[in-house]
Amino acid sequence: MTMARSVLRAQALSRQVWPRPCTRTNEVIQPDIRRGMFVTMFYAVLDMASHRITCANAGHNPCFKLLADGKVEEIGPEGIALGWFRPISSMSTK
Repeated sequence: MTMARSVLRAQALSRQVWPRPCTRTNEVIQPDIRRGMFVTMFYAVLDMASHRITCANAGHNPCFKLLADGKVEEIGPEGIALGWFRPISSMSTK
């Protein structure tokens, strides 16, 4: 988990284009993940100018947002946990 956090943070700080930070984090940590291990993650980027949020959910619990009228809405993206599968670019064709 610590490695995944560090890789994701480095990717986010480098201002990589979405969804590259999440994809790259999976590519980096997957070779070091032992069988049966994985990392869940929720990643969000808030654009303060447009008040829009872009997010990814990698196997994490559902996330929610509080609307101006006081209602709560579930944030919808769903995905598989990091490290669960090797990235397609690293799979062999044997």
